Amino acid sequence: MRKVILLILILLIGAGSAQARVNDAKYHYGLGVIIGEPTGFSGKYWLNNKEAYDLSVSFRFSSYLYLSGAYLYHNYDVFKNAKYASDASLYYGAGLRLIGDREHRYRKHFRDDTYDTILGLRGTIGLSYFIPNQPFEIFIEFSPLLNIAPATDLDFSAGVGARCMW
Repeated sequence: MRKVILLILILLIGAGSAQARVNDAKYHYGLGVIIGEPTGFSGKYWLNNKEAYDLSVSFRFSSYLYLSGAYLYHNYDVFKNAKYASDASLYYGAGLRLIGDREHRYRKHFRDDTYDTILGLRGTIGLSYFIPNQPFEIFIEFSPLLNIAPATDLDFSAGVGARCMW
């Protein structure tokens, strides 16, 4: 439990230092949906034109609540030779996820462990396309997951979504 508290403190300190940066992003907020595993609402807060925080509030197929948040870095140079280079980015980052299980059971890999909540680390890699002259972002992302409490386990999630930016 001490490791979990330490990790949360490190992430909060990092969030506070990132807030102090100048926000030079065209849009500051994004709100939309993500479909896949999990399915729900997705929000984004831009720190500048390359860094953002992502938050998802979702309803996973096997549980009643799925919260995830991550710090994301957008790399626009990956597509610099493509036709629509300025409108696409590869993004990656890391964060946390929290699951509340509907049946108070977490069955994975033929185990019958009983947990009310699951806390884990979430890595994210994705592709993002910003529609030219429109405040919309379309994205696809893949996330390897490491559950850390109450038990250690590997998992995976993926989704596709869209956000309106303002």
